[in-house]
Amino acid sequence: MFSSLHKIDIVATSPAGGDATLLVQTDHRTPAEVGADQGLSMIFALTRMLVPRTGEYAAATVRYTCVEAVHPLLETAAAACGAELEGERRARDLTAVARQDPADLADAAFATVGRRVMAERGLAVDEEGLTTLVEAMAQPPALDDDELGHYTALVELAAATGEVLRARFGGRWMRDLAQHSVVPFVFQLAVGDDMRANVVGKVEKYFRFGAIDSPVLLLRGGEDATADEGPLLFTLKPAGWEPAAKLVAEPIAPGLEAAGASVPLMVYGHDRPNTFAMLGKDKADLPPLATLRAQALRTLAELEVETERLDVHGTEIVVVHGSYFAAEKILDAAFLRRLHDELGCELLAAAVPEKARLLVTRGIAAPAALAGFMAVAKGIHDADEGGRQLSPTVFAIQDGAIVGVLTADGTSRRPAEAAGDPPKKRSFWRRLFGKG
Repeated sequence: MFSSLHKIDIVATSPAGGDATLLVQTDHRTPAEVGADQGLSMIFALTRMLVPRTGEYAAATVRYTCVEAVHPLLETAAAACGAELEGERRARDLTAVARQDPADLADAAFATVGRRVMAERGLAVDEEGLTTLVEAMAQPPALDDDELGHYTALVELAAATGEVLRARFGGRWMRDLAQHSVVPFVFQLAVGDDMRANVVGKVEKYFRFGAIDSPVLLLRGGEDATADEGPLLFTLKPAGWEPAAKLVAEPIAPGLEAAGASVPLMVYGHDRPNTFAMLGKDKADLPPLATLRAQALRTLAELEVETERLDVHGTEIVVVHGSYFAAEKILDAAFLRRLHDELGCELLAAAVPEKARLLVTRGIAAPAALAGFMAVAKGIHDADEGGRQLSPTVFAIQDGAIVGVLTADGTSRRPAEAAGDPPKKRSFWRRLFGKG
């Protein structure tokens, strides 16, 4: 097959000997079939030659093996990627083939595919045309049933989106060394400060989650590139979110991780009209984290949200929604103090199972009621609708602040306890649960 973008066909020991690894990718097409859609063929070939050489196979050799004769396009791709090439059981000599940058080949190929897709449907290369195309391609073939059809739809919609971005903002496809999606290229817009759109990854999410992740939304990101910086704020991400290692981030309740809780991360950035620009650790002149936190909390306090009271099997739950940053309100002390008063309870239970939603109930309740609340939070988290899940943890809130995590039969350690520094004063928390 030539369409297996997410896997390696054969892993073997290199004939060179030693510990060298040989990664073999096979292609059963004839030269005529390869040439029938050269743009698509080039993107598939580049992906299958570049992606395998990562992680444990970073030093491996990739051999692209054609069962039939070799189309010149594959010679160009192999030379660019540093891969070996074989056709009709014979190794091909690539020394005379010009070495081009894989990004240049990808940019030309994506442009060819994107223009073809729009032209075949009589669509203009603009937002209206892209919107029509996105709606028409909302249900691609399933990967397990039709691998070629699925990946063809993925690449075609990504290519068309790239052409609309190019027409609106300028720019080109670039190599994505971090490989954020199944195809190792992203679109770099010619506006803003090195703004790169993970177009293929966005299309992958669109195929999975629907309109909430429409590729059309990437146009809004391009518009934000020339907008004002926007107010400082933070967005919540799940514990262990890998990109956070390069961003300014911290847990919402430091110390609770040691108690085994899944604690979301606060990732700092600027809230623009349509996007959230996260702060990288390498940004020049970054203020101290404490300063960023204080400023972001002031911004959060000014954000308006909606609340709705629900009765779930006899347990009253306040659902906070109506804003992209509704979940972040778990860190708005003044807002939570109002909920203390409204619910008439000195201890609250709160959960942020997914982005844009905060759940709150009374923390002093019968075990069955707390267990029910926890089940609701976990159910929402595990459903992962729209890829928005954050944490199944239920946090204990006292005086508007997170003081620990709740379980159906009591509590885990508080942050200070997890850090080995228990408070000297016997607090409400300790009096309630008989601690110390």
